[in-house]
Amino acid sequence: MQLANFRGWRVHHTRTVQVGKNHFTPVVGDRGFVDLVMVHPAYGCIFVELKTDRGRVSQHQVDWLDLLEKTGMEVHVWRPQNWDEITARLASPPARFELPSTD
Repeated sequence: MQLANFRGWRVHHTRTVQVGKNHFTPVVGDRGFVDLVMVHPAYGCIFVELKTDRGRVSQHQVDWLDLLEKTGMEVHVWRPQNWDEITARLASPPARFELPSTD
């Protein structure tokens, strides 16, 4: 998130809370929404699920990622091992991104 902010991205992240041994995200809505929504005026909008190198993407998360992607959104599952990809993406628009016309 710090790198994204440094590169000019606006970032939304809903933090999980721990109660006993359980973790949950206290939000209203369908389960499994992504961890980060990031928007940059020149580089687009990204929906990101963050996982550890061994973390498993739940079916609820897969459902959200698939739906977002089907509607044309850029989605990622990022892990620490993806750091080079992450830093590259935060520094430039994706290949398919087109800036709106100024006509």
